[in-house]
Amino acid sequence: MTRLRVVGLCLVMSLVAVLALSTPASAMKYVAIRYWPSSTNVSLSGGTAFRAFDTPMFSISYRQDVGPNWAGSVNFDTGGESNFAGTWAAATAGSNTFWNVNLHRTFQANNAMASVFVGYGRASGRSTFAGLDQVQTASGPRIGADIALMTGNFGIMAWAAVGVGVWGSSTQTGLASATGGGSMNEFGALLSYPVGGWNLEGGYRVVHWNVPAGGAFSAANFTTSGATFGVSKIWP
Repeated sequence: MTRLRVVGLCLVMSLVAVLALSTPASAMKYVAIRYWPSSTNVSLSGGTAFRAFDTPMFSISYRQDVGPNWAGSVNFDTGGESNFAGTWAAATAGSNTFWNVNLHRTFQANNAMASVFVGYGRASGRSTFAGLDQVQTASGPRIGADIALMTGNFGIMAWAAVGVGVWGSSTQTGLASATGGGSMNEFGALLSYPVGGWNLEGGYRVVHWNVPAGGAFSAANFTTSGATFGVSKIWP
């Protein structure tokens, strides 16, 4: 296991412990469940990007205060691949899974909240060709920022994150693996409106990850993007 992966694992365990054990009595909590009917475009070895498959995903996000100016968050997305095209036309099945854990330094103002954060994330795509799974993965530390604004009954949220020292890999049975430096970043925005104690949310999100060339594998850039919508709740 590389030193970077050891550091990342320690960071994940520390952030999970913070979320589980350090909740103030008056902590704000936020949970969101969303549907993300995205598509994934792929560029191989720097070539022209093409739509490789659709990736309808379900997302869950959880965030809570862990101190007067601190918060922790966990985000998870998963879903199957379908409607294969281009170089992926021969694929018969697949799935995408993204997750990240973050520690936020928060800043409060009237009708607004912002944060800068550090965390660890992983983006992974698995596609089946002729009965064999081909898996591309990027993982590593990440830094970012987010902001939330209230204007009347509407809420506006936006965020961006970029990977730092990301490790990428491609594997498939019978082929040499490709490993090395990769990339991973995301950004998005949401508009929310309160209904019956919950918030209806809708917006747009993009997740990009890159894996290196090696063996029989080309360098591959994946971009998963599309509208997202769902519900959220804030308490107490």
